Amino acid sequence: MTRPARALYSFEGKAEFRELTVEAGDELEVVKEDVGEGWSLVKDSTGEVGLLPQTYYTVCMSGVMKSISLILLNHGHSLANRRVYTLS
Repeated sequence: MTRPARALYSFEGKAEFRELTVEAGDELEVVKEDVGEGWSLVKDSTGEVGLLPQTYYTVCMSGVMKSISLILLNHGHSLANRRVYTLS
């Protein structure tokens, strides 16, 4: 089962290492969270699958996370310095 995620930073992947190139804000699916040495196997919105550092994405827990990240990106904010709030 895949998990929805969003790229926090841009990453220029190297094809010879099966790395995926992403832009900050790209919607992703985490295929396998831990493939070793801090890397995950992810799929982008076009269906391309490749490796991405685990620190370059955040798993989306709900539609709320998606809405908040889109608002921040549209207002020029980096998601790198995000704060996580838990609703109870």
